[in-house]
Amino acid sequence: MTRGSTVRRVACVLGVAAATMACSPSSSQAPATPAASASSSDSDVPATVSSEPSAAPSPTASPGAADPTSGTDATAEPTSEDDSADPAGWEVVAEGFEAPVATMLDPRTGDLLVVQLGGQVRGLDGTTVLDISDRVTAGGERGLLDVTATPDGTRLLAHYSGDEGATTLASFPVLPAGSEQVADRDGETILMTVAQPAANHNGGTIMFGPDGFLYMALGDGGGGNDQFGNGDNLDTPLGAILRLDVDADPATALPAPDNPWVDGGGDARIWASGVRNPWRITHDDGQWFVADVGQNATEEVSIVPADAGPHDLGWPSWEGDQCRLEPCDDQSIQPVATLAHADGACSIIGGAVAARPTIDDGAYFFTDLCDQRVWRLDPSSGEVAPDSQLPSPALALDLDVDGSVVALTRDGAVLVRTR
Repeated sequence: MTRGSTVRRVACVLGVAAATMACSPSSSQAPATPAASASSSDSDVPATVSSEPSAAPSPTASPGAADPTSGTDATAEPTSEDDSADPAGWEVVAEGFEAPVATMLDPRTGDLLVVQLGGQVRGLDGTTVLDISDRVTAGGERGLLDVTATPDGTRLLAHYSGDEGATTLASFPVLPAGSEQVADRDGETILMTVAQPAANHNGGTIMFGPDGFLYMALGDGGGGNDQFGNGDNLDTPLGAILRLDVDADPATALPAPDNPWVDGGGDARIWASGVRNPWRITHDDGQWFVADVGQNATEEVSIVPADAGPHDLGWPSWEGDQCRLEPCDDQSIQPVATLAHADGACSIIGGAVAARPTIDDGAYFFTDLCDQRVWRLDPSSGEVAPDSQLPSPALALDLDVDGSVVALTRDGAVLVRTR
């Protein structure tokens, strides 16, 4: 049984932890430091990627067009580039970073900053403007996973792996303009911690939504095959995307007051459940784009309405468009695009929505840790098309100060998508 629609891919060779594998790894994971492997992980950490490009995919996608119980997919014609337009490409704007996993804007100047998995935030010139590596457990999939500024620009919020790898949400006061550091590392306030039963599937993104609440993506607790039973367990924040109020009390993270389970029936912080490892999520135009890392077969992108919820993305019953645990007859949100392990995928890297109005005008871009190709999804039509290839696989796609898509690569470069 299948649901959703698929970006089909063919032929690849992966080098993993100095060993060569076929194109169907046993499982997949969020981006990790190239030389490290997470304990309790259900997978190897990809260390090298073949420079030989795979054949172009034949994309098919149409949001919501498939009945999740029907076993059929709706198909759309692939979108081709406008022949009159300049070809897309990637321009290096900075190099020399160590495991760059996210970007953010300096709330004082608007400058682009780069978040490193090891616990540092650095400017494009390499200057370290925040270093909390002394409290971050880094290695494998653990580390400083994301940093964002509050809408009023007075605090930085950080999502990192703390003591014993526990998920930690912390707040730091922003320092005045002209200070060498962007925030006071000694003024940390811990807003929330969540114990992690394994070292992988920590999720990643923290981002303020259009409703002013903080959205925080968490994985299912790690291991493999949802071994801790968190994917569809509403009593734990693991395996869920949280929706938090970090303004009502600056010393803690409270559930948004209209969250689905604030009156009981589940953890009051949960907004969306049924995710395995949503490494990167983002929003645009009244909807959220969730790129969820798969287990043995399928990576997926889902589009979720930007409302109060609740939402269910289907894990562990569904892995992308594949039924894992029968009967799989639920009405969980269907993916709008998938990547198959049989065709070379291993760990989906989402995602960024190009600013409007630009030549890409709200298109969503995603890639995969085991491939250098990038795909573009048109949210209005559901069409998915291959975009330009990166010179090196990415750990994340994000936006620069102008709303252009940037890629943060495993070899430490920051590239901007150009025409």
